[in-house]
Amino acid sequence: LRRPAPPPLRVVQGRLAALDPAQAALLGAAIAEAAAEEGQGFGVPPRPTIPLASGPDGTGMIATVIRLGQGAPQGAAAAVFVQHPFAAPAAPIEAFGALHGLTPAEIRCLGEIALGRTVPEAAAALGVGVATARSHVHQILTKTGASRQPELIRMLAAFAPPLRAE
Repeated sequence: LRRPAPPPLRVVQGRLAALDPAQAALLGAAIAEAAAEEGQGFGVPPRPTIPLASGPDGTGMIATVIRLGQGAPQGAAAAVFVQHPFAAPAAPIEAFGALHGLTPAEIRCLGEIALGRTVPEAAAALGVGVATARSHVHQILTKTGASRQPELIRMLAAFAPPLRAE
């Protein structure tokens, strides 16, 4: 029989810790950074998600550390959300698009770009010409204030909630 992998986190002396020392250092640094981020607002992640305890089959979890605001319980600096990477929600593209005034066609194009497709690949998937897809991307960049596609993807990724809605 195969034993299940141990959970990637544990509580040691009242503090959350990862089993792997390198991952524990990353998690500790993210929590400390969240506690020190006076200028950042509630819910601003101080760093990208942290990988936790990958097993021999490549499975593991991810942790997202989010700074808590002034109304947090005494001594609490951050919230740590842990989830399986495949359970992570897709960015809410429709809400992101509505926030930035994107048209339905631009939202569909953004969805293709968010999947990692190039502009010609997005055009083919959408059944439009490459010039039309380029025009959509240009409008998306203009409306969101992003200067390039990688910046746009980072903005979209930051817009995603840290946990999957049930």
